[in-house]
Amino acid sequence: GSGWRAERRDAPLVNTWRLWCDAVARPSLILHKPTTLVLDLSPLRTDLDDLCAALGFPDLKPAPPTEEDPIHRQPRCDLVFEADDLAAAKRQAAQLATLFDWPRHGKPSGRGAPRVKPGPSRRHGGYGIG
Repeated sequence: GSGWRAERRDAPLVNTWRLWCDAVARPSLILHKPTTLVLDLSPLRTDLDDLCAALGFPDLKPAPPTEEDPIHRQPRCDLVFEADDLAAAKRQAAQLATLFDWPRHGKPSGRGAPRVKPGPSRRHGGYGIG
């Protein structure tokens, strides 16, 4: 198929997130509140049979990915996890993020906002505005 999905038509953030995950070769991990966690393995572009079995889905046989097709033409390989409550879903998301080597959310990067002195430029809140 063309990869166009009517249910994602009005979801540019999800599409952008999937493109970014494809660019960095990491699976897409999305928490749909209140308790649904969706893991899309298609951005990995590897053979997923062993990975699906290791995650507890031995009967899942995803379509083999192709390197040359863009991500929107790749078939999605969504694994859906249901949790009892939001806290459990967040714990499960953290475990999956650790498994796939995602950086921790909220970790300080050591870089702050750029130190820009105010001046005559409108971009930097300069003189004559207001």
